Amino acid sequence: MDAESSIHSFVIKIWLENTPKGAALTPWRGRITHVATGEYRSIKSMDEIAAFICSYLNEGHQKPAFRQQLASLIRRFRLDLWKW
Repeated sequence: MDAESSIHSFVIKIWLENTPKGAALTPWRGRITHVATGEYRSIKSMDEIAAFICSYLNEGHQKPAFRQQLASLIRRFRLDLWKW
């Protein structure tokens, strides 16, 4: 397998959903797209981003904790967004 066939690109768009005034939480929403295939998924949680990405990766080449590490990275990213 050449290196290019094991590379995947994704576009992730996230935004805060409009909520009524006085709502306790404003939920994040988004969409993730696999660039090569155009397949996309609407997302309602940051963990869904990791699940979508992992669905494209060859399970045989993943470290056992890869999905958890990716999910943790995405959660940290979300926390950083709240600092804006």
